[in-house]
Amino acid sequence: MIELCNKGEFIKALPLAKELVNQYPSNSEYYRILGQINSELGNQDEAINFLIDALKWNPKNSWALVMMGNIFSRFKKDVETAMIYYNEVIKNNPNDYLTLNNIGATLLQLGNTSEAKNYLIKASEQNDKYPNTYFGLAVVSFNENNYSDSFDYLLKALQLNPLKDELYNNSIGLLKQIVSNLAQSNQIIDLVNTYIGYLE
Repeated sequence: MIELCNKGEFIKALPLAKELVNQYPSNSEYYRILGQINSELGNQDEAINFLIDALKWNPKNSWALVMMGNIFSRFKKDVETAMIYYNEVIKNNPNDYLTLNNIGATLLQLGNTSEAKNYLIKASEQNDKYPNTYFGLAVVSFNENNYSDSFDYLLKALQLNPLKDELYNNSIGLLKQIVSNLAQSNQIIDLVNTYIGYLE
């Protein structure tokens, strides 16, 4: 089942997950996986139901809590409810970089740039190889009109992301905006001098 999920073959993994839940009805992680499979297949309400079961058997299941937060944030556009689940993870594990990153991204959606920045910096301190965090920091810097830092963060996000996925496309899109804005600002001189020195 896990192998099929890793390959993205969620339709094939679904009956196996259901079978495991039937055989082991008190296993929190099997419900969490079933919730994730349903979410990947676009069945968000069904995913929430299974994640509730996962949390019923283990209220500290961090993956289930993060998934609930992600579903409410991305698909339900209910940021306040998402933050409830994210904060539970942080309460149980203050150094969870994925949750710190997700909280930062959620705060960005709410327009709370300074608080989002704090969480994203904490996330990067816990894992300096996660491209999503650098994209978030790039957005923060862009919102602060600090195009030079935003440019640098985007380069890191792109270097750490070998996939041509949504994150990659968003990074390229923001990069184009930065280049356009830089061309009309004084920051371009500092940026060019930095990279001239680097190339030399």
